Amino acid sequence: MAFGLFLIILSSVVLFETRRLSSGTASNMGPGYVPRFICLFMLIAGLVYTAKSFFSSNSVKISRIHWKAVLYVILALASFALTLDILGLFGSTLLMIFFSSLAKRETRWGGIVIFSIILSVFTVIVFKIGFALPLPVLPVFIR
Repeated sequence: MAFGLFLIILSSVVLFETRRLSSGTASNMGPGYVPRFICLFMLIAGLVYTAKSFFSSNSVKISRIHWKAVLYVILALASFALTLDILGLFGSTLLMIFFSSLAKRETRWGGIVIFSIILSVFTVIVFKIGFALPLPVLPVFIR
């Protein structure tokens, strides 16, 4: 039920915030087309999950929140946002993956290093080359 209510609230907020964006059509999409489509899908899923919880006889106890992991994920997102201009897309992605990997209790550093390099290269390819976004790729001291 909690997940269904979360989806309902989140999709309602996003639908409200995107109300002024034009939707357009399927062949000529406006800036509000995809967000509304995703939010309507989330709203329907939230309604289904919430309704299903009333008819289910299973009760699940919510486990305690691991605050350390939550803080590392928030730190990872904040580090990316705050260091994008300084470290560039490649460096800030590496830093974000480092902090997010600290959220997991069992961390294999060899795999994390390889994964972070591959994901950083992929991020640069997608956002800089594929979408042609004007993002700095390299750190300030190398540019």
